[in-house]
Amino acid sequence: MIHRIVVTILLALVVVAPVAAAPSVVITKHPGVVTPTGYAKTWASVGAKTTPGAKCTVAVRYKTGVSKAAGLEPKVAVGGKVTWTWRVGTNTAKGVWPVVVACGGVSAKTVITVK
Repeated sequence: MIHRIVVTILLALVVVAPVAAAPSVVITKHPGVVTPTGYAKTWASVGAKTTPGAKCTVAVRYKTGVSKAAGLEPKVAVGGKVTWTWRVGTNTAKGVWPVVVACGGVSAKTVITVK
């Protein structure tokens, strides 16, 4: 009888226990096309929606490697939103370059086009 009660309680806990949503990352703002001209650097930004409180990183990979520009530091998603803004230098190689946002072990990819 006690065994049956314990099993019933355990089953009830399993059924009632909340199921955590699988983490996800969705790009909400794409960097698009930038054209640094002359001596003027150009601003670019990327935004994503993810799990609130998730620790997130961004990697912008140009021809010379991953950008170390100010503004690309790791962030925590506030209200499930995270955004990075950085300057694209005038010496940045022209082309289409990947931008990867990673939060909580999952990632999403977009691109930035430098003309």
